[in-house]
Amino acid sequence: GSSRVAAALAAADRVWLLRKAGDTWDAKALIESLAGSARVVGDGATLVAAMGTEVRAGDTCVFMSNGGFEGAPQRFADWLVQQHSGQAWPAPHQETDP
Repeated sequence: GSSRVAAALAAADRVWLLRKAGDTWDAKALIESLAGSARVVGDGATLVAAMGTEVRAGDTCVFMSNGGFEGAPQRFADWLVQQHSGQAWPAPHQETDP
């Protein structure tokens, strides 16, 4: 269930969850178990746009799905190529001390 999914995602810095209308899994419980690192989106286009605002050079992106994910992995790869073709990548995330 959601506890196994949460355990698999616990080490991620950021998680985007695709929850389409009619999905019955408990997004709220999963988000709470991930301590604020998760965001829920309703479609593949929104997922790609959300990732595009936060992913930086050096980040590792993993798509996990039991369905088609609306082609999001390929759409994200295409977006990366389009955005950064012939250009320098944005600076990697920098860790800062509190």
